[in-house]
Amino acid sequence: MNEKQEKISVVIPTYNRRDSITNCLRSVLNQSYQNLEVIVVDDGSTDGTEEIFRDFPDRRVIYHRYESNQGANHARNVGIRMVSGKIIAFQDSDDEWMPEKLEEESKYLIQNQKDLVFCGMNRIENGTTTYHPLRDFDETGDAVDQLLYGNLISTQTIVVRREVALDIMFDEKLRRFQDWDFVIHTAVKGYKIGYIKKPLVNSVVMDDSISSRVTNTAGEKIYEKYKSWYDKYPLSKAHQLRMMAHACAVDGDSEKAGIFLRESLHTKFSFSILVRMIANHMGLWGRSDKK
Repeated sequence: MNEKQEKISVVIPTYNRRDSITNCLRSVLNQSYQNLEVIVVDDGSTDGTEEIFRDFPDRRVIYHRYESNQGANHARNVGIRMVSGKIIAFQDSDDEWMPEKLEEESKYLIQNQKDLVFCGMNRIENGTTTYHPLRDFDETGDAVDQLLYGNLISTQTIVVRREVALDIMFDEKLRRFQDWDFVIHTAVKGYKIGYIKKPLVNSVVMDDSISSRVTNTAGEKIYEKYKSWYDKYPLSKAHQLRMMAHACAVDGDSEKAGIFLRESLHTKFSFSILVRMIANHMGLWGRSDKK
């Protein structure tokens, strides 16, 4: 099958990113995979972003704007409902893709009959570059367990079949970890997830990025949403409780941190879980991606 015959729709939410969205668009439009439509959803920008798209020279770009700022997840969902391609990719207006990203991911998605594929990325913060995810994703393992254990997948690394994206959608109540929630939901519903261990995205963390701000409620919302699933996976549950305790301690809420830490210690472990904890300590299981 010639994957270039399959249109890919790229959804880009943007809010007051006039200075960076041009580079973002360039990295999308210059992909080796050229059968694209690019849907830019302007979440009520006030910096004149719309001026960039007046008489935009590339007809593959569709600009959609609404006046009231409603958040990136709302903008992504608007974009998902607008697409005409059978495959959807997500990009953020701060970030850049490697030229071969869509070609490699769409090929992997089709040839391996996956529902969602993600790649690695270079996370650039304060001049330091780190490869993410910080631990591997095993396609032959339990996807739900691996994803509950910690955040592995960033939105801009994803390509997903349109029908899957329409089934999952982004949780508009979440201001952080929307990517983590999206892929956990995908795994919980039994969709097949693939991983290309290669940095095909450069993600720059801006000073005003939501992901640059730690809040102790972000992880708690994920935990509460998937509590029944965490109960099925003791190691992932204990680990998430420890991460929540750490976030609370950083935020100065020692009382809440103590509650989460004690709960993590009371999690019931089997012998197999103990073996995995030892493997984790030795670096064999890996460590979570604290995006």
